[in-house]
Amino acid sequence: MELGNVNGLDIRHGKVYPSGMIGNKIFINNLGYCSNLDGYTSLDGDYRIYFPKTNNVGCFHTCRELFAYHFNKNTKFLCFSYKQLGYKDNLIRFSKFWKLIEQKAKVKQHSIIHPTNDSSTIIIELSPFWNINSLRRGFCTLFIRMGAKYFKGNLIEAIDKYYLASRIKAEILYFLQGNTVLTIKKITSGIVNYFTYYGRGTTNVHRKNRYEEILIQES
Repeated sequence: MELGNVNGLDIRHGKVYPSGMIGNKIFINNLGYCSNLDGYTSLDGDYRIYFPKTNNVGCFHTCRELFAYHFNKNTKFLCFSYKQLGYKDNLIRFSKFWKLIEQKAKVKQHSIIHPTNDSSTIIIELSPFWNINSLRRGFCTLFIRMGAKYFKGNLIEAIDKYYLASRIKAEILYFLQGNTVLTIKKITSGIVNYFTYYGRGTTNVHRKNRYEEILIQES
């Protein structure tokens, strides 16, 4: 099938991709380490930093909070492995999800999703939007897991079926209304703990005030 564009979708070699989201295939040198072939497994997926100059990836992190120490404002590429999840067509499904997330968050410069030389590993060339501050980076890794593990076309279902996301469902939906500008310098923990643990014992009204105070629309 010839390459073309139909209803906002790219058609490449008989496969349909969300337009503008799929980048060139990237070949990772130490892919065996990246995709859990060394005996390490994770039911949730692994995060790594990808280094384009060497085509290598960093150490794997199954915990979002630990990975946060390596994910900073200079990070441009994330490698994500979901070998243990067993889904087919992960690239297409995840790309559609990520496009939806960035549209709802009103991201102006969109990320690019790169396939790799392993069908269960993708590299996300991040929009500058995501690494500006710790709160956006926290939402970014949360959304990656939602998209890689649960997304089947329904955003609410994706939130409800991922236990960490379901704990801050109101905050996620508020963020995805375009309330993405952080009014404080930084948050003092991971986003789930920030909105739940530190507010333990307070009412839902207090929690609502908390996220409405620190997140606003871009002027």
